[in-house]
Amino acid sequence: MGKNASARHISEVGNYGDGREYYASKYVMEHAPPNDSDAVLKALEEFDVRWTMLHLGKEKGELLDKALKEFILERRRMKQQAVSCVTSSTTCGKKPNHPIRALEIGTYIGYSAIRIGRILATEADYGSTLVSVEQNYDNAEYAKTHVEYAGLNKTVKVLHSRVEKYVDDETTSNNEVEVGIDENENKNENSLFPLYNYNRRPYDFVFIDHRKPFYLRHLKLLESRGFIDATITTVVADNIASLEHVKNREESIARGKRKGPCKCVNNACDYLDYVGRRWSSTEIFYGNGTKDGISVSKP
Repeated sequence: MGKNASARHISEVGNYGDGREYYASKYVMEHAPPNDSDAVLKALEEFDVRWTMLHLGKEKGELLDKALKEFILERRRMKQQAVSCVTSSTTCGKKPNHPIRALEIGTYIGYSAIRIGRILATEADYGSTLVSVEQNYDNAEYAKTHVEYAGLNKTVKVLHSRVEKYVDDETTSNNEVEVGIDENENKNENSLFPLYNYNRRPYDFVFIDHRKPFYLRHLKLLESRGFIDATITTVVADNIASLEHVKNREESIARGKRKGPCKCVNNACDYLDYVGRRWSSTEIFYGNGTKDGISVSKP
C-alpha cells in the first residue's frame, strides 16, 4: 500500500496522502494484540492524539454504539412481541426473522466498521453482517487489514468501490445465495455477505460517513434502488451541522434574516431536512468534545 497522494480530487478517490494512514496501521500492529477489536480501536484512538485521523473517534463512536445497540434491542422486542401475540388476540406485526444487515458508506481505514462489527458479532443475531464501502484503494486495504486483525472478517466485509458502482453492481447481479451462516456447512465468502438482490430486502442499519455534500445524493440513490427504506432502515450520519452553524441559523431566524431551517449542502443540512420529513424521528447528538454531531433517523 502506497504512501503517496494521488493527483486526483478527494471527491474522486477519498481521503489520502500524507502518510498518516500508513503510520496509524503500523501503530495498530505494534500496540494491539490480534483478535482484540477493543484494543485495535484503542490503538487508533491513541494514534489520533499524535496525528489527527479522519475517523469517528471515541466520543462520537460511543454515540454510534448506542444507536446500534438500541436498534438491536428494538429488534429483539419486536421479535418477542410477534411471538407472544400468536397465542393472544393481539394484532401481530411482521416479525423480523433475518440477521441484521448493515451498510457503511465511507470506511476510511476501518475504525467505525470495527465498532459496528464487534457489536454485531457479540450482541446481534447470529449471522448479522456489515458491508462497508470505501472508494480509496489504499484506505480500503488498510481497513481490510484492520478488520481481519481485529478478528471480524466473518462479520465485516470491506469493498473498494464508489457508491454508484456498488449500487449498480449489487442491483444487476444475479447472485442469490442464502443469507446467514450455517455452522454445519462450509460457506463461501458470498454466503456471509450476500449481494443485495437476495429477496430485494433493504438494509436494516446504515451508517453514512464520507463527504457531507454527497450525503443526500447517495441517500436518495440508495433509497431509489431499495437499499434503504424509511419504514424499515435506521440511518445514522456523522459530521452533521456543527453547533455553531445551528446557533447561527437560529439567530438569523430570530432576527428575521432567515425564514426556516437551513438546507445547505456543506453541513449536510439538506440531508437533515430530507430525513426529517421522510423518517418517523430524527435526532442529533453532540459529544462534549465534538463540534459537529451524529444524526439518528429511525423508521
